Amino acid sequence: MVFLYTLLFIFAIVGFTEIISYLIFRIMSVKNECSTMLITPINSNSNYEFIIRSAIEKAKWMGSFRPQKIIIVTENLSKEKINDIKSLTYGYDFIKIIDKKCLSNEVNTL
Repeated sequence: MVFLYTLLFIFAIVGFTEIISYLIFRIMSVKNECSTMLITPINSNSNYEFIIRSAIEKAKWMGSFRPQKIIIVTENLSKEKINDIKSLTYGYDFIKIIDKKCLSNEVNTL
C-alpha cells in the first residue's frame, strides 16, 4: 500500500512540473510574429542523411517553438548527392536547399 502511495506521489510531482513548465513556456513565449530558421551546412565530407534526418526530428521535437524554415546549405556537392538530399526532403515544404553562394541573398529576403 505504501508503494502505491509513493508511486502516486511521484506521478503527481511529474504532472505538476509538466504543468509549471508549460505555463512558463506560454508566459515567456514571444507574442509577435518572428521568423526562425535552422541553417544546416552540408559539404562533401559530411554524412548528409544523418544531418537532414536530425534537423527534421529537431524541428518536430521543438513543437510550437519549431523553426518555420530549415535551410540546407550545400557546398561542393555532386548532382547525385543533391538529388539524394532532395529525395530525403521530399514532402517537407519548410525545407529549402541552397548553395553556399546564395546564402546571403536568401537570409536577406526573410
